Amino acid sequence: MGIVTLQRGNDYMIASDCDPAEVPTTRAPKRMASPSHVWTGAVWSTVMTEAKIFDTPDDVDEYLRSHYAKVTGQR
Repeated sequence: MGIVTLQRGNDYMIASDCDPAEVPTTRAPKRMASPSHVWTGAVWSTVMTEAKIFDTPDDVDEYLRSHYAKVTGQR
């Protein structure tokens, strides 16, 4: 799963270029023009306005370190 920090204006969010509903594969994901899913704090969503918002990229990094298993679906 390709997880990236996405900046929209002064806000930062967690985004992914992979569909979390797809079966995991060892192949690299297909290149996309923009991330297709954002993290809401509980699930992945295709609705950008549902994204969990962070103030800085460091806040995103800290959240991902603390919640990596949940964000990647490995819990």
